Amino acid sequence: MAAMGGFKRPILHGLCTFGIATRVIIQSVLANQPERVAAVSGRFSAAVTPGDQLRVQMWISAEEGAQGNEKAILFNVINRTRDDQVCLENGVLTVRSPGLQIAKL
Repeated sequence: MAAMGGFKRPILHGLCTFGIATRVIIQSVLANQPERVAAVSGRFSAAVTPGDQLRVQMWISAEEGAQGNEKAILFNVINRTRDDQVCLENGVLTVRSPGLQIAKL
């Protein structure tokens, strides 16, 4: 499949890159509370291959979300193996307030 896309090696699925970034943010900022993640978005800007070393740059936004009970963590994912190329940019992870009730089905 990678060859069909013009790549010499297999590439890592974009959702895996999203998952890595989300996990790093949950561990380092949200005290391992994944239930506080309301949404994640971003733009893929370069391919990642299995085994590449990634670094997640993140900033906590000073602005509150539209609901008033959410905050945003802005992030980029840098591929250290490829000369610090940005592979996921303009990332936004929306965080629910700790005491916010989550609906159950």
